[in-house]
Order: sequence, then C-alpha cells, then structure tokens
Amino acid sequence: MLNTVMNEQKLASETNENVQQSSTKGYRFPPLINYLREIYNKKLKEETSAKTGLPNLDVILENGYSPGLHVIAGMPNIGKRSLLIHMTEEFTKQKFAVIMISSKESKTSIVQRFIARTTYKNDPANAIRLNQVPNQLSSDPLKYKQLLNQVVPTIKFISLTETPMLDMYSLEDKILQQKEAYSQSVILIDLHEFSSWNKDESLLNEKIDTIRQIAVKLQIPILLTFDLNPNDVQNLLKGYSTSEGIERHVTTFSFLHTAIPPQHEQTPKNQSTTSQNELLRLQLKNARTGSNHQIYFTHRIDYGYFQEG
Repeated sequence: MLNTVMNEQKLASETNENVQQSSTKGYRFPPLINYLREIYNKKLKEETSAKTGLPNLDVILENGYSPGLHVIAGMPNIGKRSLLIHMTEEFTKQKFAVIMISSKESKTSIVQRFIARTTYKNDPANAIRLNQVPNQLSSDPLKYKQLLNQVVPTIKFISLTETPMLDMYSLEDKILQQKEAYSQSVILIDLHEFSSWNKDESLLNEKIDTIRQIAVKLQIPILLTFDLNPNDVQNLLKGYSTSEGIERHVTTFSFLHTAIPPQHEQTPKNQSTTSQNELLRLQLKNARTGSNHQIYFTHRIDYGYFQEG
C-alpha cells in the first residue's frame, strides 16, 4: 500500500514537473518574439541584399541578390558581362562597393561601357555606341568631360582586378579588406577559367564550392559568369542539368539565352548603321527553395543596356 502511494506521489511530481517544463518551453519563444525575429531577419536580408534594378528579377530573387554565390551562365558573348555591368550601376546607387575580378575587361573598357550606357539613357536617339566611344569623345573633349562627370558617381564605387586566374586565398583577404572600408559590397567574377569547355568537373565544382563557402562565411553576394558549351546549352533548353551539375553547388543558377534572333531597328538619320536589339530569356533556379522562374530582357546590344520584357 505504501509503495502504491509513493508511486502515485512520484508520478504526480513527474507529471507536474513535465507540465512546468512544457509551460516553460511554450513561453520561451512567445509569438511576439517570433514575429519580431522575423521582422529583424527580413530587415537584415534587405540590408545585405543587392537589388538589380530590374523589378521582376528582384522579386524572383526575393529583394535582390542575397549573400551567397550566384551564377549567370550562357554561351560566350550572349550578354552575361553586359548584364553584370547593367546591374553594377544599380548596386552602386544603393552604396554597394563593387569588386570586379576579370580576365576580359580593362579599366578603359569598363569606363567606355558606362559612357555608352549613359548616352543611351540621356538620349536614345543620339546615343554613342560602345565601339564608337573612343573616336567620338576624342574629337569632342568637352562632351567627354561632361559624360565622365556623369559616370563618376558609379565608377568611384568600383575596383577592377585584372587577372587570368582566381586566387582563393587573396579573394577572402580582398573581401575582408573591402568589408573594413565599406559596410556593403558585391563581388563580380568574370574569368575565362570558369567555363565548361575541357574542364576537370571535380576541380571546377571544388572551386565553385569554395567560393560559395566564402560568400556565406563573409555574408556577401558573389556573382560569377559561367561560359557554357553547346551540349550544356541544349541540355538546359530541354530542362536537364549541366554535365558538371554546378546548379547543385550555388545559391542561384541563371541560364541566359536568346529567345528570338537579334532584331535590327531603324536608327536616326544622323547614324549610318542600324542598332541591334536582342530578346533574351533568363531562367533562374533557386537552390534554397527549389523554385524555377523565367523572365525576358530586351538587350540593347550596342549600348549594353537591358530592359525587362
């Protein structure tokens, strides 16, 4: 009888203790705290995400490029670099400092790209094509000075590292130095070495994994262009993966390709040649959510300018 009473008391005590623990757990993170935490995380994401200035793309990216590795893939000369330059101007408007690591651009070519874009935004009918910038501006120093003043607010936030190969150790050091100087930064990597032509797949994915880890560790968006070979392009158009499977190693994977062949538009009488416009489709896969989206851009090829739709 005594044992029975003691067992009942022990059971009651344990039950009461469990109820108290359950109650404590229930109030450890009350709904209001969860709500405030969600707001904080959302605000933090907004502060660390770099908007592209392309509204539909920003919606798909959930308010822009978040910290992580984002790959923009496509055939060579499809417009990947032009798209990066277009977005760079938008990044700098948000006071993001931009480090571009490139084997394909020089300081002169970058400035010329921004000047061509600026003339198109100012006056599309009389814009200066990229390949005409050096000749036209050398013959009109005053105009050159005026345009240079207009692009200074953008290019003062950009640093260019010209290199044929990416040094992973210096990349992390460079980002750390950048973070000391600027509260917000974006890294752009545009190198020939990141290509699916004749590459060791395991080594390529190892490099991409390392870059992604650096981006997540240092909480910074890194955008990387990736040249696809024709086989991978056909696979992606059919809904398959790349042969290297790099989509599984990145935060977002974007496939940029031609939707309709380039269109020639009639240009103003004071221009002797026609201007090329190209409709491009960007298919974006988010590794975190598993979602797939697609949007269209009109690429003003001669000026490196993009518009949605």
